[in-house]
Formats: sequence, structure tokens, C-alpha cells
Amino acid sequence: MRAYNNVRMAAIGKTDIAAQLAHANLNHLLYFWAVVQTCSVTVASKRRFVSQSSVSEQVRILETRLKAKLLERTSRGVVLTPAGELVMKYVQQVVVLCSDMFR
Repeated sequence: MRAYNNVRMAAIGKTDIAAQLAHANLNHLLYFWAVVQTCSVTVASKRRFVSQSSVSEQVRILETRLKAKLLERTSRGVVLTPAGELVMKYVQQVVVLCSDMFR
């Protein structure tokens, strides 16, 4: 494991990991994931037992931090933008890792 960490750290270079992680919030990712899974802010908010505005705000914060629009609202619900599709791939990995970690 230590060798892996050294290689990984060398690959990261001078990037300040702590500064990057300070911007990470699992709630942003979880709410984004819930919206994508349900194609609806309304349904996602009901499943998370929070208000629609809370879900929308968490997704908006994620979009702001990533400097990319992730979702498009349509008459049939919510769809991913190309940036949203990329972010969703990462979010799915995070969800799986967190699920595995807490088993």
C-alpha cells in the first residue's frame, strides 16, 4: 500500500489535495446522483426527505464548484449534459466506494 501511495502522490505532483478535498462534499454528489437516478428534482427530494430547494441548491453548488452545467431541465424531467455524463461516471464510482467502505 505504501508503494502505491508514493506512486500516486508522485503522479499528483504539487497539487494541494487538502485544498481540493475542502471543496468536496458528499451531499452534493449524493443529491446529484439521486436526481440523475430519478430524472427529477421532485422525486429525488422526496426520496432524500428534503425540500426541492435543498436538492436544487446542492446541485447548483456542485455545478458552481465544477464550473460546468451538469443538468438540463426539460418538460419530461432532468437530463444530463455532456459534462454531467462525465461527472456521473465519477459519482457512481464514489457511491460504490462509499457503499463498500461502510459495509
